[in-house]
Amino acid sequence: MKNHRGVGIGAGWLALILSLAIVATAFALAAQSAHADVSGTSEGHGFTEQGSLLGQSVSVNSVTLPPGGSAGANLSTNASTVAVSADTATVNCSGAAGGAAVTASCYSQVENFRLNAGAQQVVAAAVLRAQASSSGTSSGTSSGTSSTNSGTQILGLCVVQSLLGPCIPVIGPATVNVNIAGVLSGTVVVQQESSRSSNGVVNGSGLTVTMLHINLNVVGQGAVVLDISRADSFVGGVTGSGTSSNPTSPPGGGTTPPGTGGTTPPGGTTQPNGTTPPGGSTKAGTSITGTPLNLPKTGGAPANDMQLVDWLLPGVALLGSAAAALIAARRFI
Repeated sequence: MKNHRGVGIGAGWLALILSLAIVATAFALAAQSAHADVSGTSEGHGFTEQGSLLGQSVSVNSVTLPPGGSAGANLSTNASTVAVSADTATVNCSGAAGGAAVTASCYSQVENFRLNAGAQQVVAAAVLRAQASSSGTSSGTSSGTSSTNSGTQILGLCVVQSLLGPCIPVIGPATVNVNIAGVLSGTVVVQQESSRSSNGVVNGSGLTVTMLHINLNVVGQGAVVLDISRADSFVGGVTGSGTSSNPTSPPGGGTTPPGTGGTTPPGGTTQPNGTTPPGGSTKAGTSITGTPLNLPKTGGAPANDMQLVDWLLPGVALLGSAAAALIAARRFI
C-alpha cells in the first residue's frame, strides 16, 4: 500500500505540473502574438535655415531621417547688410521602420531669433519650434497612418511692417506684408504647413512645418528667400499587425520647448492690419489623417471580443485538465 500510494501521488502531481506548464506556454505565445511587429517606411528631415541670402546659398543644421540624429551649430549668417542669427539652434530627427508601430519625428527650434537689414530690425522671436510626427500601425479596428504638428510653438514673434513702425506681434499662422520704404519689401509667412498622403508610390501620411518663410527684396542688393526652422515627417507602406489596445502615438507630441515659460511678446498686443492665415494652414496640436492602407490582417491582437474568446478557450480547457489531474492525485493521498 505504501509504495502504491507513493507512485499515485507522484503520477498525479506530475500530470498537474505538465498541465500547468502547457497553460503557461499557451498564454506566453498569446502574449507574444498580441505584440506582433509592423514594418514600413520612416522618413523625415529638419533644418534651422535654408535658402538664398542675397544670392548666397545657405544651409544650417540639416538632418535627414534615416539615419536621423541631432545638429546644433550656431545660427549666424550674413550677406552685405542683411544678418540672420539666433542664440541657440537645435534640430533632431528620430524614427523606427519596425516594431509596435512605424514612427518618424523631427523638430527644429531656434531661440532669440533676429533678422536685420543694417540697423533696421525686421523680424524677432523668442522661440520658434517646428515639430512634425508621423505614426503607422495596423490594428484590430483600423489600419492606417497619421501625422501631427503637436509640439509646434511660437513665442514672442514680431514683424516690422513699415518704416518707423513698431514690431507687431504675430501669434499664429499668418502671411505678413512688409514694406519698409527705402530698405526692403515682401512677405513673411508664419507657420506654413503642408500635409501629404504619399511619398512617390508609397501611400501613408506626412507633414511639413516651416515656422518662417521669408521672401524679401532688399533695395539695391537683391532677394532674401529663406526658410527658418523646418520639420518634416512621413510614414507609409505599413504591413503587419501591431497592438490594438494601445497603438503607439507619434513620438515627441506635446513637448514643451525648454526655457520658454513666461515669455512676453515684444511690441504690444495689436495684430497687424491685413494679416491673413495662409491657405491650408493647420492649427497647432491638430491631427492629419493619411490614406488608409486597408491591408489584410495576418494575426496580432484580437480584433473583437469573439476573437478574444477564441484565444482564451484553449487556456480555459487546459486549466480544466489541470484541475482534473489534481483531483485524480488527491485520490491517492
